Amino acid sequence: MRSFLYRVTDSLADLSTNVSDEAVEAFVENGAVPKGRMIVVYNGIDLSRFRCEVTERHVHAEDELVLLAVGRLHPQKDYPNLLRAFSLLPRAYEGRELRLDIVGEGAERNGLEALARELGIESQVHFLGIRSDVPELLNQADLFVLSSAWEGFGLVVAEAMACEKRVVATDCGGVAEVLGGNGVLVPPSDHKALAEGIQEALAMPIDEAECLGRAARARIESTFCLNVILSRWTEIYSSEAN
Repeated sequence: MRSFLYRVTDSLADLSTNVSDEAVEAFVENGAVPKGRMIVVYNGIDLSRFRCEVTERHVHAEDELVLLAVGRLHPQKDYPNLLRAFSLLPRAYEGRELRLDIVGEGAERNGLEALARELGIESQVHFLGIRSDVPELLNQADLFVLSSAWEGFGLVVAEAMACEKRVVATDCGGVAEVLGGNGVLVPPSDHKALAEGIQEALAMPIDEAECLGRAARARIESTFCLNVILSRWTEIYSSEAN
């Protein structure tokens, strides 16, 4: 239906945009728009809100190693994939107990809680619901994980990168474009590969992880910050007006 609506309304617009090269290619391949009629304009990140900083309020115990996932509890995010991957990890890593925090709400919550119990990880998995302090939670996490089956852009990946977090993500939609090599990519819908990716990220020496975090932040500053995206929109409108 979405592709059909794009086809029938294409002539009404001078130009269409989408949030990643992968998304544009998919729309062209599906016949939603002709080649050359849709261009990429990335989503922008508010760097004043998402940044690396030390907070005084500690939401976790010092002996916990925290993995964080953020997103609605919906099939798109494939949280069963994440829970199954987490169940393959050791309960503790270098003397710190592994903990998984999931921020978001949705109709799948009861089923996900049941799966956590079935996998024997219910004491380590915490469903935090909807939160207004995501930047703070990102800063206090050790690792960010995206387990999605599909994405258009992967906004939360960019937000985690802006906070200089290590990122492990499934290679879907525009996620690889956002990461730009500054994280660990794994195939979607493969919990064993996701578990291996998480272990790879956790095994990084501290100096390597910090260097990766700085590079991730620099990529967001240069490519995805609000000022860069605003300039891109201004350029497009000026070009079309002329």
